[in-house]
Amino acid sequence: MVQSDATAVITASGVSAWLINLLKNSEKIPWISNNTRTLNTAISAMLAVAASIGIGMTFDDTHGVLTITGLTLTGLLTGLYAALKSFVMNQLILHGVLSNNAGQGTAKNNP
Repeated sequence: MVQSDATAVITASGVSAWLINLLKNSEKIPWISNNTRTLNTAISAMLAVAASIGIGMTFDDTHGVLTITGLTLTGLLTGLYAALKSFVMNQLILHGVLSNNAGQGTAKNNP
């Protein structure tokens, strides 16, 4: 099955938005809530970067060698662009689909 870039971004963003909502509703993490919009946005950005950058690492414990891959300028710029797309989708899902007034419209006189 061929997966498009859009499908991958929407899927990763949906999972990220679900995780942020889970954190906001958790009583074990009281410093993340519906009232911490800036922190929620920062978490969304971090999740987008984590899902998009593509930096990998392996550790050979027999020789004590840590190998980091994906640290090329092209790779980083491509990853940052992918992170931007993922972050925008995270925000659209969080504030459009999962917000408390999703589907309510934006007009002030909307009944």
